[in-house]
Amino acid sequence: MASSGSVKSRIFIGYAAIFFVTLVAAVLLIQSNRQLMQEVGGFVSRSVPALQAVATLQITTSHQVLAGYELYGTIIKSEAFTEKQKSLEQTQQRSLSVLDKSGGQTLQANQQKLQLALQTLLQTMQAKPVNWDQARAQLSDIDLAANGVNQQLEALAAQITNEAKGNTENISGALSQNSSTVIALLLLIAAVAIFFFLLAKKQIANPIIRLSSELQQIADSRELTRSLKIDTVAEVNSVAASINQVVLRIYTRRFLGLTKLLMRWLAALNNPLTPCSSWKIPYRYW
Repeated sequence: MASSGSVKSRIFIGYAAIFFVTLVAAVLLIQSNRQLMQEVGGFVSRSVPALQAVATLQITTSHQVLAGYELYGTIIKSEAFTEKQKSLEQTQQRSLSVLDKSGGQTLQANQQKLQLALQTLLQTMQAKPVNWDQARAQLSDIDLAANGVNQQLEALAAQITNEAKGNTENISGALSQNSSTVIALLLLIAAVAIFFFLLAKKQIANPIIRLSSELQQIADSRELTRSLKIDTVAEVNSVAASINQVVLRIYTRRFLGLTKLLMRWLAALNNPLTPCSSWKIPYRYW
């Protein structure tokens, strides 16, 4: 296992910090995206189908009124009118079921009033002879019932639109928050990376550069009595200690060699027959 002051441990701490910040960023983004998906899901599952159901009810209501006038004008027969009403009522029931949570029950009551007025007109038109004055009055009742339904549909559409607008604003706010979160997290990751880069430069690169510089100075000056400084980085300390031992051994060998050479000089001085060539200092002792 690497010690706390080693290069490996410091590099590991730097990568671990960046990984931790990235993990936090991923968790925050996932939570934010989950909230955004809930807002989008609510908009898609509630607002859009409700607005489509309102539009369908408005169309079927106008078709019912039109069928009443066609029956009054004898453009269609009673059987065709009945079949058309059944088809329109089935479509309305499907739309009303979508609007159950948005005021569909009250709307269904008004829709039943319109259907009752249409059935009353059908009975009047099927009578022999036809009471045209009563039929015209019943057309007026159909118009009033249809106007009531349309007004309620417009109010319901406005309510749903406001809710949809609120959902849209929430979605826009969530998107804006996501963008801000991404920018903030990117800046945070960049800050952490820069911090550990500067820390690595100070605690890893600079000690190695100092060690190299001191070695160059020793090589240039040949000052073997000089020792390399001990640093906080374990690997640099190990290298410095090893070099100090090597330099000490070289210095010791030179010292011992010079001692032997001095002994030879003394012996040569005591012996006049010793040639002068033996007094020469070998190159390795310079």
